[in-house]
Amino acid sequence: MALFHLAVSLSLGQIHRPTSRGERRSTLVHAYTWRRHLYQDRACIHYAYAKQASDSLTAKSRHCHPRVTHKCLSTSPITAASVSGTRTAKAPVQTFPASKCNFWSPQGYQVQTAVEKRKDTYVAQIDVSVSSKSDDKEVYVSWGAYRASAAKWFHPDSISADESEPDPHCSKAKRIKLKRGFTSDGSSSSRSYRMQFKVPLQLAPVMLGFRLYVVGESSNGKGQYLAPAGSRHFTIPVGLQAGHPLPQGPAAAAVSEDGTTCDLNFSVRSRHAASMSLCLARRTSDPEAKIGFLEVALDPLVNKTGDMWHVCLEGLKDVGSLCYGWRAEADVAWEGRSRFHPGQVMMDPYCPLVAHTRLPDNANLVAPKGGAAGSMPINTPEVPLSSLAFLLDDFSFQGVDRPGHSLHDTVMLELDVASFTSGRQAEEDGVPPQHQGKYVGLLDRLELIRQVGATAVLLTPVVMTAEGNGPMGQAPMSFFAPNPALAVGSHPAAASQELKHVIKELHAHGIEVILQVEYCFTSEGSDKQPQASSLRGLDAATYYRYNGVLNCGHAVVRHLIMDSLHHWAEEYQVDGFCFVNAETLVQGQSVAFSLGLLHSQPYVCRCRAVVSHIILLVPCRECLHLLDAGCTNVLQAADACTVHIGHKAN
Repeated sequence: MALFHLAVSLSLGQIHRPTSRGERRSTLVHAYTWRRHLYQDRACIHYAYAKQASDSLTAKSRHCHPRVTHKCLSTSPITAASVSGTRTAKAPVQTFPASKCNFWSPQGYQVQTAVEKRKDTYVAQIDVSVSSKSDDKEVYVSWGAYRASAAKWFHPDSISADESEPDPHCSKAKRIKLKRGFTSDGSSSSRSYRMQFKVPLQLAPVMLGFRLYVVGESSNGKGQYLAPAGSRHFTIPVGLQAGHPLPQGPAAAAVSEDGTTCDLNFSVRSRHAASMSLCLARRTSDPEAKIGFLEVALDPLVNKTGDMWHVCLEGLKDVGSLCYGWRAEADVAWEGRSRFHPGQVMMDPYCPLVAHTRLPDNANLVAPKGGAAGSMPINTPEVPLSSLAFLLDDFSFQGVDRPGHSLHDTVMLELDVASFTSGRQAEEDGVPPQHQGKYVGLLDRLELIRQVGATAVLLTPVVMTAEGNGPMGQAPMSFFAPNPALAVGSHPAAASQELKHVIKELHAHGIEVILQVEYCFTSEGSDKQPQASSLRGLDAATYYRYNGVLNCGHAVVRHLIMDSLHHWAEEYQVDGFCFVNAETLVQGQSVAFSLGLLHSQPYVCRCRAVVSHIILLVPCRECLHLLDAGCTNVLQAADACTVHIGHKAN
């Protein structure tokens, strides 16, 4: 279903509904208010913010993530203190300002929160407005701070709150009696209350949770706790922002003037998750070094838009050594389709780099296979996580263009990177030991590729894989990340840089690069033998069918596939794709997945000139009739699917 954006004219007080698709995505909106209603009652949350232009859906930052300067390589352990800093640069990725939030309780109480950053502290202010029938009642704030879990409040002495005392009705909280507030003209108001918290910078990021306790509010004359609908309590983010739902994955939001710190926006999709936490870890080569680990629980009112969970962390240092993942929690019953694994940290499906990272003990508890009743989770300290090293990747293709051979003249050579660059024949051709089984080994045998007359190479595969039901017993673990096992370097960004270097050199010698891709099975197994690492642990009911096959008939999965194809076409300059098990791309009773979207939908394809040269190959002719007519525009001819492998080397 198309999303309709309303352009609000503040001067005329009129609402204009754009009529065309292009108008909906390019209309200039200077300011508007976004309102999200919860449970169809009076509770809602407002965000008022200024937007320079609504063309972010077509900006390059949607899939090609903004980079930060190399000055962010300054080394420092990740602690709560490292997630603080001065946000001074303009943000290439727009975020909702988390400094001000407006909540409503079902009882009609309006709660406004604001956070102001000063020299060495954050000042969080709470303003409560009550109805006329409650203006004579005493109002308390029952509060606590939390970071990893919203259910575990703590009260550090460094947080300054006037006249705070233990809450006699809640053992885990403290309470403060609210004082009468003031109106805009400075006079006292009997219907408003105000208080402030002072939080030191070293404690950020942290969430301040609170509920209102109104004496005499309940029907029996006793006090009653008040909270917004859809949440256990009100939330004030301190040292972090609400973030933005787009782009999915990580993206740089701002960089400090000296380039040593940056703000990063994180976004992930999960419809059925009841709670979501962002986990950050710092990679280190020393096995004896203390592991830096930080977990921040997201609030469903502040950090969720539709099915998107999002947050923006401020002042991160040394982002090249940071890895992150998501911890989703909801229904864990094996009989249900969601089957969440709250003890396990999941990899972001949209992150373009993956690195194996050590975590503290019990930070990653992998669910046992089969979900047998009474079985205990397995403590797995090393886990594949999403790496932020791609933010420092400044690789340039230096103007080398795609060869652009016609399909009629194409002679394609299918190559398995690991086997083609290793073995006795590879040694005889001069492939050094350190290049065997690696991406760069392809360049050592470049002369052989040219001798057989190949104008294109079909690489099978280059994405991050693990044991699964795919070709040769392997299946994709990530649709965006290259396989670090095929890189010579040990740095998380080595796989990306080496693969781009190989593609650039092949293009310089007139050889196109076709990637074999599969959107059927993944390394996360089936329902009988699940091995959750990403999609299955974030929202299995959305991403998978009952038989463990990727649910390509779902709109969310179709967007994931399209975004991954754009990522490889634009970021790596590949020339085409060969689809394995292509029949799974046309799942769905009403809508068939059309590869012709690459041509026919300019809002999906931001770089039309690039994608117009992309070659899409469907190995099985039998599934061609299932594809839309638009697919022939990309294939250029019905016989394009009959392009055979000209040569296959050992």
